[in-house]
Amino acid sequence: MLPKGQIVMRAQRPLPHSAGRKERTLKDLQVLAGVGPSIAHDLYELGYRSVADLSNEDPERMYAKHTEQKGTYVDRCVLYVFRCAVYASRTRKPDPQLLLWWKWKDRPLSPLRKRKIRR
Repeated sequence: MLPKGQIVMRAQRPLPHSAGRKERTLKDLQVLAGVGPSIAHDLYELGYRSVADLSNEDPERMYAKHTEQKGTYVDRCVLYVFRCAVYASRTRKPDPQLLLWWKWKDRPLSPLRKRKIRR
């Protein structure tokens, strides 16, 4: 029993997405090159809800987490699509050749560069 006046805060759970909202999110993710319904669903299951959510991510970590979630081998082509999607999400004017997921086979994505703050 708690002392009088003490409040217990419950851990907040993310609100479940309604079916309509989930469908909109899946369609929004499919604007990225190489992302169709299946990859959009994979991204959703990884917790991404918008294209902007991908811009600061590491595709290699995304792939490792995805493989862990699936509990089995996941084709490396998925990694290439993740690289392509992250590139497209963080690039204002992407190179059209780099919007082809297969171009990312032997091309890891450069880490984000931290901007120096001028004082």
